[in-house]
Amino acid sequence: MTKKIKVNSSNLEFVEYIADRKELRIWFLNEKDVIYAYADVTQKIYDELINSSSIGGFFTEHIKYKFQFNKIVDKKGFL
Repeated sequence: MTKKIKVNSSNLEFVEYIADRKELRIWFLNEKDVIYAYADVTQKIYDELINSSSIGGFFTEHIKYKFQFNKIVDKKGFL
């Protein structure tokens, strides 16, 4: 089971990790209807992200440009 977590960041609003798929989902504050799903993210990277003193900084440095992603549009609020 996965859990969407609200994070303390000036850029990111929520994160969710789906361990069996190694998928990290990110919701940004400025894009309410869009989820970015990053592929092949390890549990270790996810743990480091949510335990980082700067979640946005960690995301930019270690995830944003290093993992492939799909952009999911969620107009109805299901995800």
